[in-house]
Amino acid sequence: MSIVRAVVGIGKAVANTFTGGLAGEIIDTIAGELGPDLTPEMQAKLKLQIENNLLAREKMALEAANDAERNLTERVASLEGTASDLKSIPVLGPLMLFIRGVIRPAFTILTGFIDFQIFSGAWTPVYGSDDGTVDLTNILFLLNLVVLGFWFGERAIKNAMPVVAQFMKK
Repeated sequence: MSIVRAVVGIGKAVANTFTGGLAGEIIDTIAGELGPDLTPEMQAKLKLQIENNLLAREKMALEAANDAERNLTERVASLEGTASDLKSIPVLGPLMLFIRGVIRPAFTILTGFIDFQIFSGAWTPVYGSDDGTVDLTNILFLLNLVVLGFWFGERAIKNAMPVVAQFMKK
């Protein structure tokens, strides 16, 4: 009997960790109604109820996150407008849509050209001034980082930054 209580106590503690105390309340309620000695069938039912409650809470959390993201997207669209809103502006609308579509490839080509010139030795990444020289390799690095962010997104840059930081230290 004491082993069963110990196992139920440990299971309750673990379940409370994941459910914020809901599983413990369920276990206490069921144990209070059924008595301290749970048969294997009752333990299986209890475990199934706990798993169902966990799944229900996860589903509710996912739905809440999706609703929040949808609300944010709608709010941003209502405050900033959408691409279809730009079409309504007679001359500037199509021009702005064109510039918006060209900016990524233009920055990529420009960065590729600058990288080629520097890495081939045609240009040196040093700018001369009256009080000495300024190293422009950090600006080149940031320009490449912006282009990579354009194409691969913020998450890819965040994932790559620890490796880049280690490389830069060496």
